[in-house]
Amino acid sequence: MKQKTKLLSVLLTLTMGIAALGTMAGCGLFDDNKNSSSSSNTTPYNGNSSNANTDQDDPIPPTGTQELKYTLSDDKTYYSVTGYTGTPTTVYIPDTYEDLPVKEICYDAFYHCSSLTSVTIGNNVTIISDYAFSDCFNLTNITIDENNTEYKSIDGNLYSANEKKLIQYALGKTATKFTIPNGVIFIGNYAFRVCDSLEEIVIPDSVTSIGDSAFSNCLNLSEIVIPDSVISIGDYAFCDCDNLTSVTIENGVASIGDNAFYNCTSLTEIVIPNSVTSIGEHAFYGCRSLTIYCEATSKPSNWYHYNSQNYPVVWDCNNNDVADDNYIYTVKDGVRYALKDGVATVERQPKNINRANIPSSIIYKSIQYNILSIRDYAFSYCSSLTSVAIDNGITSISDSAFYDCDSLTEIVIPDSVITIGGSAFGYCDNLTSVTIGNSVTSIDNTAFEECSSLASVKFEDTSTWYVTDSYTNWNNKTGGTQVSVTDNDTNAMYFTDIYDYDYYWYKL
Repeated sequence: MKQKTKLLSVLLTLTMGIAALGTMAGCGLFDDNKNSSSSSNTTPYNGNSSNANTDQDDPIPPTGTQELKYTLSDDKTYYSVTGYTGTPTTVYIPDTYEDLPVKEICYDAFYHCSSLTSVTIGNNVTIISDYAFSDCFNLTNITIDENNTEYKSIDGNLYSANEKKLIQYALGKTATKFTIPNGVIFIGNYAFRVCDSLEEIVIPDSVTSIGDSAFSNCLNLSEIVIPDSVISIGDYAFCDCDNLTSVTIENGVASIGDNAFYNCTSLTEIVIPNSVTSIGEHAFYGCRSLTIYCEATSKPSNWYHYNSQNYPVVWDCNNNDVADDNYIYTVKDGVRYALKDGVATVERQPKNINRANIPSSIIYKSIQYNILSIRDYAFSYCSSLTSVAIDNGITSISDSAFYDCDSLTEIVIPDSVITIGGSAFGYCDNLTSVTIGNSVTSIDNTAFEECSSLASVKFEDTSTWYVTDSYTNWNNKTGGTQVSVTDNDTNAMYFTDIYDYDYYWYKL
């Protein structure tokens, strides 16, 4: 069974949550400037629902919503909301519970409450912990009692009363663009986490800090400009933003947190300004197609393990374009290449690429580079890739070059190609048609493994093809069994059933 790369992201998210919960001494630990001390005795709603009201336009019912779970503080002076077990779309958090004020909404109290569309918060709540409303995908409105002195609602989103901190964006909103109000200084931890609707978020130059996981898992966010007013970017701030293709970090940012851009699989370049003095561990881990451009001439001492996967780095990028591996990296017509000595190689591609037209050569700064190969894993796991056109010039398609490209339905391998590597098109579940050019002489045994929909394989040269289950015989082009490849339907059966991926192919 194939393993999907999303597994690593899921495990990472679970690890983060468990670590955070394990360190909690009280449910308000994650609030910026407030802490609470609550007993572990959870008191359920007492069943007195005579005053309950589910009309969100009415005042907060004295008893609040029935399915709320409460915890009495250690000093027995107030209650905290610790959870919610119901399915109503509207929740009211009351001013008091059992004659004591309700002061706190705890970490992950409403985490992943998928039915929740509206929440109204009473005037005694003074602490709303991080993650309190995280992953509430249908939440469109957060209302704060007008007498509350700590918090405020603006357009249904949650802010501090002084409007300097954006605490929680209502994730159920359907807008594709959001402009953070000018005057906001801090974008709170998890504020936009898993917001699928937003494609563009505008950060004003009043913002100085972006919190941990503030924009993590914003799957449709495509670009972000971080203004020069921002000093710090938190841990996991843009983690798992799969479609983030453009990041501009203006000169002013001093620190980039651990895993800040973890698994941004569609990002091809990022420029790090001279102002950055600290970059956390694995800041760019999983950014498969990334080239890092640095204004600095060498690595500052506090950039510790920032590039743990050894992506190419261009130092002194304002005066230089050659990376530390001696290649120049460029993107032409959406396809990424590595250039050296007049030769271009098709490199690792952004995961969200949907079509690729690969010419025989490209021009970079008036110099022609001939494209000779598609490197290993170049398009692997590019699940949106539907069309590939390869001009004559490419001589090799390397191992796993198109592995698991689920949307690819056909491929024409040009006459210039000589070798097709292992798993080159493995697990392309919807690949139905393959044309193999007349110069191909070598096909690895797993080149088309598990291509279960393959119905037609056309060999342009049908003369002298052999199969063998011996790697040595294949490598030496000897000892194989000659097969007829004149029938396209039968050829498909060769690769999917008869010879499957136990046999290597070669041509004399």
